[in-house]
Formats: sequence, structure tokens, C-alpha cells
Amino acid sequence: MIGADKSDRALRLLRIHDHTARVFGSEEKANRWLCKPCRALDGAIPLDLLASETGGQIVKSELHAIDHGMFA
Repeated sequence: MIGADKSDRALRLLRIHDHTARVFGSEEKANRWLCKPCRALDGAIPLDLLASETGGQIVKSELHAIDHGMFA
């Protein structure tokens, strides 16, 4: 049986991946962004941040900024 923490992380990853694909217009671009260091996230890799709820919120906020043209 999968633990609650792992299932929360999996669900968070799915939601953020879907949101990222909408923001960037394709799954390929979403995967690329999620897997490489991001200057706006102090060099953190967005996918790594998704291990926690707080990190997921940080990634979500950055996606919102990108989607609305608010680049750092």
C-alpha cells in the first residue's frame, strides 16, 4: 500500500505537471522546465521542490508569474 506522503507527492506532481504544460503549451516544454535549474527559484530544480507542499506552492507561484508575464 502506498503511504499518504507518497500519494500526496504524486498528486502534487500530476497537478503541477498539468499546470506547467498549460503554461508552456506542451508537455515537452513543461518537462524541460521542471527538470532544469530555474534562476527565479534561486537555481533550484522545480521538480525537486515538489517533494514538499511548501515547495509545490513556490513552483505554483512561479508558474503563475510566468503565465501572467511577470518575470524576475
